[in-house]
Amino acid sequence: NVLLIVMAIVLGGAIGLTRKPLMSSYMQQYIPSEKRATIMSGVNMLRTLSIVVANLIVGKLAGWSVENTMIILGIIAIAAAFISRVEEGHLVD
Repeated sequence: NVLLIVMAIVLGGAIGLTRKPLMSSYMQQYIPSEKRATIMSGVNMLRTLSIVVANLIVGKLAGWSVENTMIILGIIAIAAAFISRVEEGHLVD
């Protein structure tokens, strides 16, 4: 169903686009200012590298089975959301 696919893409993009500023704000608050630029740059580099590796793996998995790949990615996304919880109290000054 095309409508379901479009809704899933929009929802996935919305969740993905809100996590980066949230984590950035979280790190800005707890990293000392003299080390902040280096650490934030390193985190961004590791994030980009992990995206490259993940895309290679997902491409291989999609060649095996697109349906199973989507199920695996959904499970990973839900697990990551529960594991990397950031509480609002951590973000309040």
